[in-house]
Amino acid sequence: MAVAGMIVLVAVSFVGYRYATDVEPQLVEARRLLVSRTAEFESPVPSRLVQRAEESLRTYLKRSGRSQNSAKLLLLICRWQSGTAQGASQELDQINLTECLTTELVSAAIAAFQASDFPTADRLITVALERQDTDRERTLRAAAVIRFDIGRREDVLAHCRELAALAPTDPRPWMLITSVFEGRGDWSSVVENYRQVLTRTAGEKLEERSIMIGFLLQSGNIEEARREFDALNKQAPEVAKALPLLHARLLFQEGRAAQALPYLSQALRDKPDDHEALFLKGRIQLERGEFAAAIKSLERVVELEPLNHESRYVLSQAYHRAGRKADGEKMLAAYHNIEVFKRRLYDLETMANSNPQDRQSRVELVKMFEEIGGQAKAEYWRRSLGQQGTGTTGAQR
Repeated sequence: MAVAGMIVLVAVSFVGYRYATDVEPQLVEARRLLVSRTAEFESPVPSRLVQRAEESLRTYLKRSGRSQNSAKLLLLICRWQSGTAQGASQELDQINLTECLTTELVSAAIAAFQASDFPTADRLITVALERQDTDRERTLRAAAVIRFDIGRREDVLAHCRELAALAPTDPRPWMLITSVFEGRGDWSSVVENYRQVLTRTAGEKLEERSIMIGFLLQSGNIEEARREFDALNKQAPEVAKALPLLHARLLFQEGRAAQALPYLSQALRDKPDDHEALFLKGRIQLERGEFAAAIKSLERVVELEPLNHESRYVLSQAYHRAGRKADGEKMLAAYHNIEVFKRRLYDLETMANSNPQDRQSRVELVKMFEEIGGQAKAEYWRRSLGQQGTGTTGAQR
């Protein structure tokens, strides 16, 4: 009996010692707090959970846990989440990413992206994409969102088409595909792909149907747009009534400009600075010979949307027809300058997105967007500069 008792005591002591010294549970706990296995593009982890995970990881690393690379990557996630990841890309160079789990790579890519460290986010998601495992769907979702935002649109199309095959009833890949073609102004492709969204959307899909009507108008398919609008109005008149701008656009493209005006007035009562409503109102006023009113509407559009070249062209026509030839020529020159400016912006964004180390393009982008009042885009590129560990430049102040 004494021998048996000793064996039990030794066994219990061993288990206790192992429990006290085995730090793997701390890594598991940190992973549970920071890494989600859902297919969604997650919201940031609550700060209290980030703090708990960071404490566990620092203890784990101090006690020399076996999975050092995973722990270090998870610790970087904590820093991205808490906004203290200055120099993260250099630290990432010290981590063997091939030893990290795919879920960890994707969560790290998402955290870096949400912290505006776009080059690092792309670097991490690239490693995750090289793997074919059970996390493939989540990896593709994250890759599509990250690469859409950094301008790698051909990659986005490839990711979404693969994702559509993995999740054939999900409308979201088709939504992103639609957005790619919308950005290109390829309205026939927009309509074609948004039909895929509609077939995969459950319920009455009233909002989606109203969006499709707008796309049909952009593509010039006015007859189908009218059929869809009338069907929507019959099924849900309160929804159609809440879409005065859409109704006005439909009437205008049908050649019924006078009937569109009351709907534009309603739209502008709801949202006085709606540049689309103001632009359409200005076009109708110009056609009706109301030059002073048209100029007022179009000048406001130019003020609200400084890169809207079409509004500048129509405004130049309004100035000419109102006898303000000098103003008309000046606005026409501005229209041509905007075209050159936008081409330069496109070239710079392409260069910056294709080369994470291209600082000069980023600095110029910040400056150009600040000049035209595009503060959101200026901040986007300013933060991209800051994430390269270079500090604030004169162009950033």
